Amino acid sequence: MSRFPILLGLLFLTVSMHAIDFRIGIMAGANSSLNQLYTYSDIKNTDPKLGYNGNLFGRFTFNNYFIQPEAGYLMNRIGYSISENGSIQEANFNLGQMYTSILMGVKISKLRFSAGPMISFTSNQSFEALTSQNSVIQQINDGRANLGVMMDLGLDISKRWCIDLKASRTFTQSEFNAVVQNKSFNFSGNTGIISIMIGYTIFKAP
Repeated sequence: MSRFPILLGLLFLTVSMHAIDFRIGIMAGANSSLNQLYTYSDIKNTDPKLGYNGNLFGRFTFNNYFIQPEAGYLMNRIGYSISENGSIQEANFNLGQMYTSILMGVKISKLRFSAGPMISFTSNQSFEALTSQNSVIQQINDGRANLGVMMDLGLDISKRWCIDLKASRTFTQSEFNAVVQNKSFNFSGNTGIISIMIGYTIFKAP
């Protein structure tokens, strides 16, 4: 796993030397969870909540084709209904995730269509008195970083500004454990989001 950032850096360096158009930018926006979760015991229902995300991207354009590596952070928020002592209680689960993706696609006029692989892992969790069984480092060492796919539909509204609609989903499952009032609640599943983001190019060459 530690080799991936190095390979990503080499990709930036190699492709930028031959790219017709190269730019670096930032994106930020709002998202809604797109998870497929499996709940157990007293967790009854889940529903998506509004979250947020941001990233740093590079874009290498060759004629009408481009490669877009990204690295960012997102907050995946989920609402839960929990049965406690015969009554239903509502709670929110906040899942912070770091991610890296490499999108490949085609540009038609001002529209961009792209998709590619992504890697994400949990950076922080909170669910009232949530406790995680593994630290972030242990999750990576145990192979609990998640592989997935990201798709993107972008619109370049000016030379520096753009609007992107993104959707992502992991292929591999995560295991979670929440402790509320000394009672353990377990759930697992595939995480994902759908988001709308505004991007700005901070560097462009040539």
